[in-house]
This record gives sequence, C-alpha cells and structure tokens, in this order.
Amino acid sequence: MPSQLPRIQVLLQPDQHAKLVTVSKMTRRALSHLSAEMIAAALKMPKYREILEEAEEAGLAVAEKEDPRQRIPQPRIISTFDKIAEESGGRKGDSYSRNRKAEEEEVNFSEAQLAKIAEMMAERLKAKEEAAKPAAKRARTSSK
Repeated sequence: MPSQLPRIQVLLQPDQHAKLVTVSKMTRRALSHLSAEMIAAALKMPKYREILEEAEEAGLAVAEKEDPRQRIPQPRIISTFDKIAEESGGRKGDSYSRNRKAEEEEVNFSEAQLAKIAEMMAERLKAKEEAAKPAAKRARTSSK
C-alpha cells in the first residue's frame, strides 16, 4: 500500500549510496526508513537547529502537516490474554495496548487464569512439536 507521507527525491554520489546501502543491510532497515532516520538525526544537530530557529524567528518556518497515517484504521489483534480477560468478564483490548499496560503496571492473574494460560501454551507447544515431526515417523508411531 503506498504511503500518504510526503516524498522527496535525493540524488546521491556513488560512494554515499554504497555506504547507505551497506548500513541498510547491516541494520536490516529499508533505505527509505534509514534515510528518514538519518535526516531526523541531522536536523537535531546544532547547525540545523540554529537555521530552524532563525527561520522561526523570521516567520519563514513551514508549518507541519498532520500525519495522515493516524487516520488509517489499524487491524485488531486478539491475544490469548484478551480471550482470557473476555472469558473472565474483564475488559478486552488490542494486544498492543494490553502489552503496553502490562509494562507500565503490574498485572495480576488469578490462579484459574494462570492455569488456563499454561494449558493453552502447552497445547500450542504440543501442536508445534507434532507438526515438526516427519510424516514417516508419525505414521510409524500411530501404527504401533
């Protein structure tokens, strides 16, 4: 899906491009993401901060536009914890906000909820182990 963010085109010298691609590969980031990150870091340098402050004082600063991505609806992902909370009558929410909340404050699960989590995790682990076994070995085990 194409981005709604503003775009620019940058022409690089061959040595600059080679270095940028190298850093991109080493950090496993897209060239565009890495370039935007580098520009953000450069704009924090004293040289450019002074220029931006002068532009602000002279009334020449360009106004920021609202980030259009915030209006794009995000997919709702239901986690194991959401299912348990829903079953026990608690509030449910998307996994991200629940995980962020868990980082910020201690979350206490009841013994029954912890047992349910352990049971679900054991079932998933068993299913993964079964899927990993070769088909021939499964056939020999089931015929015994």
